[in-house]
Amino acid sequence: MAEFLDRLAEELLALLTPHGVRRLRLTRNRRIMIGLRGTLGRAVTLSIHQNLARQRERWPDLVIWVSAGGRKLPEPLRLAMDAVFADQQSAQHVPALEPLGGPCDLQSIADRVHRTWFAHVPAVPVVWGRNAPLRQRRQIRFGSYRRKPPAITVHPLIDQPWVAERFVEFLLFHEYCHHAQACRPISGEAIHSARFKSWEGRYPHLAEALAWEKASLRRFLG
Repeated sequence: MAEFLDRLAEELLALLTPHGVRRLRLTRNRRIMIGLRGTLGRAVTLSIHQNLARQRERWPDLVIWVSAGGRKLPEPLRLAMDAVFADQQSAQHVPALEPLGGPCDLQSIADRVHRTWFAHVPAVPVVWGRNAPLRQRRQIRFGSYRRKPPAITVHPLIDQPWVAERFVEFLLFHEYCHHAQACRPISGEAIHSARFKSWEGRYPHLAEALAWEKASLRRFLG
């Protein structure tokens, strides 16, 4: 691995030398993906995360960025940086929760959520949403609640064997909190009011479900 990175650094430095870079540092910095030190025309040092440097298809964008003195970051390079950072964050810790292991039995999980925590309100229909066109996603709304007529809609990306069942359970718990709000409305109440947050906080696995969601978001966004 070290020999591969050394060769990679040599090739990248050879590409960037005509554009003013005299020294190259491959890093594993968790916060900064690339950086320039010095002034073009002098002894400029480029620091770049090794996982970003591996993406040879982004080297032309890197040349553009270096030639501009570290300004006007090309959009493809920015997206590549975001992806490396997100992968790095996700790799830090993904809670070991039991995966679905197959198709998601959404209704069964919804019935359990209603029976265990929300038997005091009427059950609400739970349905899958529609598949959106394939494209690069920047964000995702996993679930939504509609008051009239009452219904919970769940994003179809949830229906994957690797998704944690506990996360699906929490997602439905969250939407059932909205349903409980609708069943006992308070005039002028915010969607995520203090009352709502107190109910949501009763979910016994809240912290690990949120941690799993944060660690797995990049995988959902693709």
